Amino acid sequence: MTENCLKLNEGKTDLILIGPANVSSILNSLCIGDSLISISSEVKYLGAVIDCHLLLDKHIMKICAACFIKICQIWRIRRTLIVESAKALVHANIISRLDHINMLLIGLPKKDTRKLQQVLNAAV
Repeated sequence: MTENCLKLNEGKTDLILIGPANVSSILNSLCIGDSLISISSEVKYLGAVIDCHLLLDKHIMKICAACFIKICQIWRIRRTLIVESAKALVHANIISRLDHINMLLIGLPKKDTRKLQQVLNAAV
């Protein structure tokens, strides 16, 4: 990395080991150049929170919480908005969050998709 004039930002670098539980006992950290990076149980990548078992529970929980906050904010000002403006706010603040990285959500169990469906129902 030094020959290409690159420097690793340890504060922004995360390392995750994905696999069975016994694999994480093999490696605790990774040395890259002069930096020692420890293995995390979850990382944030492109806005998605991914854990070492590839479960998206925390990601879905954060999406739902953020969307319900926005729904409450829109609900407070709904009387001052025309229908088209309210639709635009819902689409920009809620639907776009649900659509972001939606390819990760394919094949989720019913319990997880039910939470996302509740957000959509509340937005309507």
